[in-house]
Amino acid sequence: MQSVLPSSGKCVFGRCAATQRRPQRATRLACRADGSLNTPSSLIGCHSQVWVGGWDKKDIIKSVEGTKNAGFDLIEVNVSVPEEMDGKLTKEIIEEYGLKSSASMGLSKKHDISSEDNEIVKAGKDHLIQCLEKVKEVGGTYLCGVNYCAMDKYPGPATAKGLKNCTDSLKELTKRAEDMGINWGLEVINRYESNVCNTGLRVNLTASAANLVPSPALIDRVQCTPRCLANDTCTVAYDSICCHFFPASSP
Repeated sequence: MQSVLPSSGKCVFGRCAATQRRPQRATRLACRADGSLNTPSSLIGCHSQVWVGGWDKKDIIKSVEGTKNAGFDLIEVNVSVPEEMDGKLTKEIIEEYGLKSSASMGLSKKHDISSEDNEIVKAGKDHLIQCLEKVKEVGGTYLCGVNYCAMDKYPGPATAKGLKNCTDSLKELTKRAEDMGINWGLEVINRYESNVCNTGLRVNLTASAANLVPSPALIDRVQCTPRCLANDTCTVAYDSICCHFFPASSP
């Protein structure tokens, strides 16, 4: 599966293209009708935690160098704990190796914006704003991941109040992200990690409630169709189907 990162300033739902496996450059080139080579425009990258578990200077160099030497275009940096990241140093090292960057993260229970507890929801929004600020500091333009609920097992389905807290929060956060020139991506995962976005229909309902609409241009490029989006039996497994959306206010 191959996807394309949208232009700066657009908020999207979906699986970031940065995390898809990339074959060698030579095998990705295709010939046009006139015999010339057609180079794909997608940025294909690797998650930073493929290489390391921490993020001190030594870890940053090892992860960025490994990503570069493996032939990727982009590194996806984990910003789940923004207060422990040196964004300036991260940016310097990524630029030194000539890579682009995106960011991903997962919310904890104490930052769950789909919680019924308003204090937890507020803590989650504040945390996500910190994540956005860290993405900006690193020089990225894309934040994807489980940024709509906790990346954890839930004892039951999401409640009506919890879903409303989630979509109301997303309205605020995606607007802030757009103002910062950062794309917002929702990573669709399985029922072992979320009770909000794990089927095509649930993603579609969440997007509609947050005033987001599907982007036909992006849906054409991923393994997901409008028919799939309306099908609640279409279970979305981790790292498989991704669905992208733009804000309703976007042109």
